[in-house]
Amino acid sequence: HGRVEMIYLSVGQASDVLLKAWNEREKQVTILASATSDADVMVKGIDRIPGLCRALPDVKFKLAGRLSEEVRHSLTKHHLGNLDLAGYLDFQGAEFVKLLNNSRIILSTSRIESFGAAMVDGAALGCTPVSFALGALPEVIEGIGQLVNGDKMQDLISAVREVIDRSDVDVDMVKQKVLDRFSLERRRRSLLNILFSGDGPKFVSP
Repeated sequence: HGRVEMIYLSVGQASDVLLKAWNEREKQVTILASATSDADVMVKGIDRIPGLCRALPDVKFKLAGRLSEEVRHSLTKHHLGNLDLAGYLDFQGAEFVKLLNNSRIILSTSRIESFGAAMVDGAALGCTPVSFALGALPEVIEGIGQLVNGDKMQDLISAVREVIDRSDVDVDMVKQKVLDRFSLERRRRSLLNILFSGDGPKFVSP
């Protein structure tokens, strides 16, 4: 019988960033998602965002990513005072880091998700990940963030409320947990173990 071993991607980090303490962060939720088509809107759950904003009027929502004019209009037409469309931000750029370092939650509203790199990027800057338990997300954020079973928006809203209102969270521990799980060194060791173990592939010179 074959054996399957998962080797995770590794994540980088802005090593010189001093993380803001939980209580210094705004009651702010960041969503990292791009949408330039109707299919993107459905997959990434962009259409779910207005309902979240209405249900949690005291919470700030920041959506960062490339949006088509049609998708942007589908959000701005609701005139939501607690939703800000930040546009595309360079990965690990100053604005990207500033946004996540001032947020308490990194949120996924996706209906379909493969790996969920945005959850890892947010956690690496101290945000608590919150998402539905779909795709690889349970493996990615188990023990680091808040997973919601099923697909009911009210349950996701309740999870966001519970996390954002926490009196204190150790943001450095959140960062360390995700970096330990997805470190470059762990990936290197796993790859070397597979390549050079007895179960690994045999290389034949041409």
